[in-house]
Amino acid sequence: MDRTHLRFFVEETAVGLMNDAKLKVSKGLVSGLQGRKARMLDRLSMGLLRHHLTKQYIMLGEPIDGDVCQQPVKWMVAE
Repeated sequence: MDRTHLRFFVEETAVGLMNDAKLKVSKGLVSGLQGRKARMLDRLSMGLLRHHLTKQYIMLGEPIDGDVCQQPVKWMVAE
């Protein structure tokens, strides 16, 4: 891999990438909250910091004909 293969995404840009490929995100999983400190921060913030603590977005995309009308994704947390 060279430097052109490295990309960083936040929730909005990751879902946008899927939508640009004519895929609607139907399910989502966030991972990276395995550490004790990360879990504690997630609980104390009532999930508001979850996407700042996320290391990986795993999404299920379903092909859509025409324009993609993406609903908000209900993210689950990987254990």
